[in-house]
Amino acid sequence: MKSLRSSIDVVSVRAKQLAIPLEEGLCLHPEDSAVEASEKMLDRQYDFAPVLEEGSPIGLFAYNAFGDSSSVALVGEAMEPLKSASIVSGEAQLGAIVNRLNSRSFLFVLEEDGIFGFLTLSDLGSVGVRAHFYSHLSHLETLLGEYLRLKYPDQSKATSLLKAGRLESQKAIVADLRARDRFLDEISCVSLQDLIDICGKDPEFRAAVARTGTGWNKVDRGFGEFRDVIMHSSRPLSTLGMTEPAMLLKMQRRIDALSEAVEKMLVASRA
Repeated sequence: MKSLRSSIDVVSVRAKQLAIPLEEGLCLHPEDSAVEASEKMLDRQYDFAPVLEEGSPIGLFAYNAFGDSSSVALVGEAMEPLKSASIVSGEAQLGAIVNRLNSRSFLFVLEEDGIFGFLTLSDLGSVGVRAHFYSHLSHLETLLGEYLRLKYPDQSKATSLLKAGRLESQKAIVADLRARDRFLDEISCVSLQDLIDICGKDPEFRAAVARTGTGWNKVDRGFGEFRDVIMHSSRPLSTLGMTEPAMLLKMQRRIDALSEAVEKMLVASRA
């Protein structure tokens, strides 16, 4: 049977879509004064700046690179020469980008014609990254809802597995939608976290998650809060402690584990 994932175009953002073009950033030159360069970076609140020679990057200058050196120090003397470790392909997907940013705070992005842009830690909160996660979360929600509709022809048996407070919220949503003639079904009136909680009551589903290599207690919490932050660009990821790339990697693994498990459960249910 064809995988449900392959039938849906889930956004997989790439480095070239997130990159800041070189011409839009603060770029320095080897002969620039290191002191003046640092002052410009401080004014713009930049920690790093590419160093260009004849329009092409040759290194990276850090705000605190030259310490207490003489005011006559040049950028070229204090910069870090360009290294392969600081370059990522424009085709690199988010997982690879986040993994690289976990060890380096600045990456040059390479396309066929050469390095055209760069990425920093702050770009992990960009619209492109949020779209990536929102798409994956929405895909997971669709899969979970489809699975529960198959497993529970009487959907009230599924929603009865919710905790009392969440069940009351679900009933209130149902009543409101019925009053406005917009009610679809019981499953459509629960949140993503509710769907995960209901599936978590099923030992077979929990076992399917475990077979992905991720224990249930590492995947089942925090999705509601994460989705809310992802949906609202004014809410920084730092509100969830997601400023570190490693945290975003963990969330992606949790989403992938649940998606893989529910896909397999759906295939088994339809066999």
